[in-house]
Amino acid sequence: MRLGALRQRPTGGTLACGALLLGVGALVLYPTYMLLYGSLWSARPGFPGHFTLAHYVATATDPQTYQVLLTSLLVVAAETLLATAIAVYLAWLVTRTNVPYRPLIEVVAPLAFFVPGLLTAIGWAILANPRNGSLNQLIAAVLRLEEGPIDIYSYGGIVFVMALHSAAFVYLLVVPAFRNLDASLEEGAHMSGAGSWQAFWRITLPLLLPALSGAMLLAFIAGLEAFETPVILGTPARIFLFTNEIHYAMTVSVPPNVGRAMTLGVWLVVLTLLLVALQWRLLGRRAFTTVTGKGYRPQVMDLGAWRWPAFGLFLVYALLAVGLPIGQIFATSFFRVFGLFSWDLFTLDNYRQVLTDPLLGRAARNTLFVAGAAATLVVLLSGGVAYVVVRTRFAGRRVLELLSWLPWTLPGIVLSLAMLWAYIRVPGLYGTVLILLVAYVTHGLPIGTRILAGTMAQYSADLEESARMSGASWWTTFRRVVLTLLRPSLVAAWLLLASIFVRTLSLPVMLTVPGNEVLSVLTLSYWDQGQGAKVAVIAMLTLGLLVLLTLADVAARHQAAIRARFARPAAPPRSSGAPAQAPSLQSTS
Repeated sequence: MRLGALRQRPTGGTLACGALLLGVGALVLYPTYMLLYGSLWSARPGFPGHFTLAHYVATATDPQTYQVLLTSLLVVAAETLLATAIAVYLAWLVTRTNVPYRPLIEVVAPLAFFVPGLLTAIGWAILANPRNGSLNQLIAAVLRLEEGPIDIYSYGGIVFVMALHSAAFVYLLVVPAFRNLDASLEEGAHMSGAGSWQAFWRITLPLLLPALSGAMLLAFIAGLEAFETPVILGTPARIFLFTNEIHYAMTVSVPPNVGRAMTLGVWLVVLTLLLVALQWRLLGRRAFTTVTGKGYRPQVMDLGAWRWPAFGLFLVYALLAVGLPIGQIFATSFFRVFGLFSWDLFTLDNYRQVLTDPLLGRAARNTLFVAGAAATLVVLLSGGVAYVVVRTRFAGRRVLELLSWLPWTLPGIVLSLAMLWAYIRVPGLYGTVLILLVAYVTHGLPIGTRILAGTMAQYSADLEESARMSGASWWTTFRRVVLTLLRPSLVAAWLLLASIFVRTLSLPVMLTVPGNEVLSVLTLSYWDQGQGAKVAVIAMLTLGLLVLLTLADVAARHQAAIRARFARPAAPPRSSGAPAQAPSLQSTS
């Protein structure tokens, strides 16, 4: 009996996997639970109260709630359709046409995704302000109008700015599907008498439906969670979506309407979960095979005389999405009076004042520390999760994978509220950069896990087994084989996470108090105070940091791709007397 009991003892690896499961569960489930708890609590965070359904009753009986719901759905649906149309056009140009400068389009098309939404919204707020926007002034001067015709603080302005930013995201999702579409299917339609547009609508578009529907649903979810554009362009015009309504209830209402904010947060999470379930249901039952064992090549359409107009439309998008807003912020940073551009007002004092501002120095230090530390912790934690999910047979690995995915369904503004409730009573945490660190790690866990799990699955388990058969211990194998192969991907994941943490606004906006400010929250604060010149300077400094991180990330990913290409095990030589065997499809999990 004693021997049997000894054999049933958990091993060190099982204990480590169990500890990881408990740690991730506590990190993810506790704030999720506190979100629901806060929506049922009668008082503000940290104050005595009792459980009640009054917040849900008040929210459900308030007509403003349904106005916010309808506005959110209509605005996000409109921007998703517009963004998808732009993305499909760009992907079609890159993969299916002989448009000039295709390599340039491939580089520029996704750039808007890497520009913070806060900067895009602020740039367009400066450009198309109905009173003194520089674009409105230019149009009014050219057309001899009393005032410019554009009002960016409107439903159309919000849809327009959100679509410009979202189009790059959708493009990144759909362009691989365009590349992999078998041209023989379109050629068959042409041989049956179909024209180019008829073949596109009846053959190409239906085959792209899985990728398009998935991308549109993800873009719709991202639109519901978007915070920067609604708060910059919507709140001044009294146009409220879920995110800026929650922010308004917490920061502008007197006293803060915490119950309404928490209840709307729960509504938004439920809506997000329903959309994620819808995406899984739609795509889980459909299989559209377009790449087979036969050779295939993408069919290039000769645009003829339309080549240059097609390229011109791309330039218009690039100008609207990146060129104009960033150029406007850059120009604003060099003039004394916000909104006035005259050589008499040109100055470098804006940079001198901001760079010598102790508040900016503190915010920059906080940003660099939190982004760097959170990226490091996420890489370590998600690396452990990915290894357990992909490389072990731990009984709880599927639960661990689900837990690592859960924060993806929590919008940043909602996770910020949940963190506020979860940690406001923890000594030494609330009001410091440590609460931001915990929030960033929770938010970044799904991203890091997806990156590292996908990379780890590319490497055959034979590489580790060979080291173990040569006498290496598990730790030696992990250190000298696994970490060596994953090093470029670990660096790439760290850089990507750091850039996301630098530019995020919705996550720290509820957790920042004097003393733990970060650059994104400081930018929003200066904008609310009307200090446009300072906003422009801080925006350019933040953008410069993000450019450096993005370039380093691209280099690391390129190195990771080269490493993965040469790390694949070579196919066994074929014997002349026996048929070749098909490769095994057995999972390494």
